[in-house]
Amino acid sequence: MTTPHTMHALRTAAAATLALALAAVMLTVGACRSHKEATTDPTAAAQADPVTRVNLNRLTATALRGKISLTVRHGQNKLNVGGRLRMKRNEVVQLSLMPYGLVEVGVVELTPDYFLLVDKWGKQYVRARWSDVKAFDRANIDFYTFQALFWEELFIPGKRDKAPAADFDVTLEGETMRLQPTTKAVSQKDATLAFTATTVNGLIRQTRVTAPGSTLRFEWNYSDWTSIERRDFPCTMEVALRTEHLDVGATFRLSSMQADAKMKDIRTSVNTDHYRQVDIESILTHLMSR
Repeated sequence: MTTPHTMHALRTAAAATLALALAAVMLTVGACRSHKEATTDPTAAAQADPVTRVNLNRLTATALRGKISLTVRHGQNKLNVGGRLRMKRNEVVQLSLMPYGLVEVGVVELTPDYFLLVDKWGKQYVRARWSDVKAFDRANIDFYTFQALFWEELFIPGKRDKAPAADFDVTLEGETMRLQPTTKAVSQKDATLAFTATTVNGLIRQTRVTAPGSTLRFEWNYSDWTSIERRDFPCTMEVALRTEHLDVGATFRLSSMQADAKMKDIRTSVNTDHYRQVDIESILTHLMSR
C-alpha cells in the first residue's frame, strides 16, 4: 500500500526527473532483444560509396514505438524515469514520461510546426515554434534535425529528405569514417555537423551538432543495435548537451522497439480549460521546486 510519505517522495523525485528531462531535450531544446551486431547486408554495404553505405541503414518503417528508460545527469544529480517513445516519420517524436511505470507525469512532443512540453501534475504546458528559440532559428535547427537524431540518420540542416552522397565530404580513418556537409550543401548560418560511422557497415556511431553564433553544442552517440524490419536501430542513445550555462547528459535506453504501421495521429491535445500556458523557464522552475 502506498503511503502519503511514499507518494510525496515519488512525486518529488519524478518532478525533478521530468524537469531535467525537459531541459535535456529542449535546451538542445523486450529490452533490446539481444545485443546484436549489424544485420545490414555487408556485401551490399561494402560495394556502396561511404554515404550510400550509411543511408542503406535508414529504416523503411514509417512509425516506431517502444519503451524507454531515461537517465539524466545534471551536475551532481542523476535521476531516472521510465516511459515510452513513439515516432511517426515527418509528423511527431513523442516522449511520454512515467516514473516507475505508474502514471504519466509529462510529455515532450516534437512536431514540424512546434514543440510541446506538458507538466501534468502542475497542469501547465509550453507550446512554441522552433523559430521562437533563437539558437535554433539562427542555426536552422528544427524538427527534422531532431527526427534525424532520434532515427539515427544523416541530415542537412533545414532539409527533410535523405541526404545525397554529393552533399558530404568523407574522410576514411581505418575502421571509421567521418562525414561532414560540403560548403555547397549548407549556408554559413547552418549548424555545423560532423558524423562518425563504422566503415564496414555504415552505422552512425556519433553525430555532433554545433550552433554558430551561440554556445549551444551537443553530441549524440549510438550503440547496442537491434533489428527492426531487417534494418539496425540503436537501443542506446547517449546525449551530451552544453551551453555557456548548462551541461546536461542524458541516456536513452530503448526496449521492445518495433514498427507500427497502424499508428494514427498521436499528437497531444491540451485542454486549455484545465491547463495554463507558461514559458519554458516557468515550467522548469515549477517542476524543480516540487
